[in-house]
Amino acid sequence: MAVGNVIGSNLFNLLGVLGLTGMVAPHGIAIPKSALEFDMLVMLAVAVACLPIFFTGKQISRWEGGLFLFYFFVYTAFLILEGLGSQHLRTLAWVMSVFVVPITVITLMVATYKGARSKPIRK
Repeated sequence: MAVGNVIGSNLFNLLGVLGLTGMVAPHGIAIPKSALEFDMLVMLAVAVACLPIFFTGKQISRWEGGLFLFYFFVYTAFLILEGLGSQHLRTLAWVMSVFVVPITVITLMVATYKGARSKPIRK
């Protein structure tokens, strides 16, 4: 139910609210280059990270919830550091790309594999 609410809310916000705003705005809506280069990749990564949840009985376990919460805080910190023009932004990006993202990808692949194998095939 929660996943459906999130997906439905996001679809309405993207298609309904943003579409209406784009129609009403006299010169359209300018999209920052950073949104296309970084934010779209983050949204795609989160969508892929939801795959194990769909295989594990549509329940979010504690570690999955903790992982999503951790990424939310890191993403927020990244946006704040980027807005401030901080020198620590490069360090955060390096740590995420070298350590956290590969470990997360491996963990999600294992969880997806286990979840897919535990589901009986319906005929």
